[in-house]
Amino acid sequence: HYRRGISEAGRMEIKGALWPLRAGLGDVLTALGEREAGKKEYERAAGVVRELAATIPGAEERAAYLGSAAVASVLGLAGGA
Repeated sequence: HYRRGISEAGRMEIKGALWPLRAGLGDVLTALGEREAGKKEYERAAGVVRELAATIPGAEERAAYLGSAAVASVLGLAGGA
């Protein structure tokens, strides 16, 4: 279901939904022992997060977004990628 969601969110260009789906797939893959594939999904999620962050005009607001628990977790899991 994650892959279908990722496909649909990408097709519809809904980046706000895309990164949590990619992170969720990363969680599943990691839990299944597919660590490299999981890390790739975290890295992809982090890339989307950074794209979204770049569209936030205020530095304080951008910092708050990047520091939120879910976003910070994805960035951490991606290894700062």
